[in-house]
Amino acid sequence: MRGVVAAGLGLFAAGIVVACAATQDPPPAHSMGSGGAENPDAATSDADVSTDADADADADADEDASLIDFDVMSDAPSVEKDAACAAVTQEAVAKPLPVDIIWMVDNSVSMAPAVAEVQAGLNGFASAIAASSLDYKVILLSLKNAMSPITYNGNKKYPVCVPAPLAGDDACGNGPRFFHANLDVLSIQTLEQFLGTLGQTTGYTAIDPRGSEPWAGELRSDATKTIVVVTDDNARLSATDFETYPGGTNPYNSLLLPPGILDPHWGGAFDGFLFSAIYGWGSDNDPGAKCTYPDQSVPPSPGITYTGLVNQTGGVRAKVCDG
Repeated sequence: MRGVVAAGLGLFAAGIVVACAATQDPPPAHSMGSGGAENPDAATSDADVSTDADADADADADEDASLIDFDVMSDAPSVEKDAACAAVTQEAVAKPLPVDIIWMVDNSVSMAPAVAEVQAGLNGFASAIAASSLDYKVILLSLKNAMSPITYNGNKKYPVCVPAPLAGDDACGNGPRFFHANLDVLSIQTLEQFLGTLGQTTGYTAIDPRGSEPWAGELRSDATKTIVVVTDDNARLSATDFETYPGGTNPYNSLLLPPGILDPHWGGAFDGFLFSAIYGWGSDNDPGAKCTYPDQSVPPSPGITYTGLVNQTGGVRAKVCDG
């Protein structure tokens, strides 16, 4: 199983490298295996996701995405002597923007195997990103503790503790390219908690059961944003609200949410964001299908909201059942 998960994190890294190359239109979504699934409780697109062959083609095309050289020779006809410009040979170098990668890992009991694999694989993920020469930073939103499992707010939870070298030490510390915000990620409340803790609105601060310490200040103004959610359930907040909610009372409780990530309130910080995920989707052909664990059990949901966001932004995805 570790080999499957390592491959999954490697594909996420490859997808991020491709996404950070200079393009105007988002790339098609790339899936590890077969495609999306649907939950009748959430509304979103049923758009198909491209196959692994597409991912391989993209990887070949962007083999050296970290530095793209263009030699441009003008073929224009000669101009008059008094013309202000002349045909010249030009060399341009396009460098990809920095990337902030925000991981959000569900801490539910059912997520124990996936939590362990992500914890073990994040250093390899970061190494793969670094090998592309990208200027990256990883921000992790998940319960933080070196012990696992733990009892938190009266419930059994599986926290994450990323070791060095990505972390600053082996005691869940932060590092130069890593920040871990302590957040008990609840299975169906991921997108709400993302927004709430981003904006530090009422009910989502460090003293609140659904909140965390501030982390928005860790985002870099010149960096593109990639969001990676790891869960076996579906988000109850819609993809549309995640992006364009006007701000106000959470539709599902009395807490407050800030505007969605594409609202002008955020100053364009998430414009062109990429959404990737490891979740419970099972098939391209059957949108209602869930993936199957080795013991033949299935996750609670195929995660249709995540399928919509992956498709819409050109992200990559993997099956939580594979690790």
